[in-house]
Amino acid sequence: MLLTKDLVKVRIKDDRAFPVFLNEDLAKARDLAGTMIDIGERLAGATLEDFKEALDLEADTTLPYYKGMLKVFLESSASDDPDDLSEKRRDYLILSEELRKICSGDIEKFRSMIAERAEKSFEEISASLYADLPDFSLITMPSSISAASILGKYNRALLRGLMLSSNAIDIEISGDLAQVRKLLRASKFHRLILESLDIQEKVSRLRISGPLALGSHNIAYGSRLSSFVNHVIDLPSWKLNTEVEVRSMSLKLEVISGKAFFGAPETHDAYIPEEFKSLVGQHPFQKESVEIKNNTKFLTISNSIVIPDFFVHSKEKGFFIELIHKWHQSSAIKSLSSLAELKKNGLVLAIDKSLTKEPKVQKLIEKARSENIPVLEFREFPTIRSILEIFTNFPNYSLLKPGWPSADN
Repeated sequence: MLLTKDLVKVRIKDDRAFPVFLNEDLAKARDLAGTMIDIGERLAGATLEDFKEALDLEADTTLPYYKGMLKVFLESSASDDPDDLSEKRRDYLILSEELRKICSGDIEKFRSMIAERAEKSFEEISASLYADLPDFSLITMPSSISAASILGKYNRALLRGLMLSSNAIDIEISGDLAQVRKLLRASKFHRLILESLDIQEKVSRLRISGPLALGSHNIAYGSRLSSFVNHVIDLPSWKLNTEVEVRSMSLKLEVISGKAFFGAPETHDAYIPEEFKSLVGQHPFQKESVEIKNNTKFLTISNSIVIPDFFVHSKEKGFFIELIHKWHQSSAIKSLSSLAELKKNGLVLAIDKSLTKEPKVQKLIEKARSENIPVLEFREFPTIRSILEIFTNFPNYSLLKPGWPSADN
């Protein structure tokens, strides 16, 4: 969740913007959040209109952060994520088109068939599909919500809202390389433009393009950047610098990790199924043992930073594996277009089978294999067997190089 431009509150001094974060101990803010929770629990299942009428009577609606906190509260207590609802609507639209052809204008038959497919009544389907629209919104209360958590979410939403009108953001990360790796993976997932990266043992720095530099594409990009900032907030120690546009002024913004960002983390490491975990470890192969380990080393492929998922090695040979999932078609094409760099860096691409059916990707894979460069294909995860077969089928692909992970580290 994020605060829109009209809800973002900042103080301006000289050429700098200072976000007005809510202190966890701010009595008026806690009282407001507490009142929202009390009314929400009392009117659970009621309409949004009923909820707002009760707030007008019981809460201090003149507070400058009232509207922003109300937005945060309503999104925190929503029964469905707006993105999930949009996906549901798309699914039902496709199903509806299919059933209309079968039902030939028979409305009752159509309603009956769609209810049977969904295992819900037609009325339940209609109500749930538009739960994010004001006229259909019903108040629900998750058990985990608290006044403090609302304040913490408000501060996150405030910083995320500022990212919608930002130039390039500079981020400093203190901590081990695993934190940097996690952040770079998040930037890749959100399809952000990484302008520069400086990795050091104690403090690493990266610069990511902001939406103001992207013209007509800035709205979608700003939304993705805003989501990415949630990952920054959840790191133990960081500093963010950028320029933001506020009230038609370009202002410097600096935010550091600290007291403003309290509450539970809102980003999590992706769930790793047991089958995937089983790849990591020692595996017997012919007359020796091969180790597959999680990788933290960075490679540069086609002027882009790549962080392979695994490093696989025997005593004398080794290679990296980068998983490319179905939503990363552009990454697959870019990497497969740089075969010399793949070979130089000992990088093996493992590509989701749904991507390998794309004509352009398929053609590039064929070219790679014709030049004796291995490419794996997988449905869910690469198998141990397919990984180990690279040593047999491509014996000269990669010898261990200085600086690579080895059996000794």
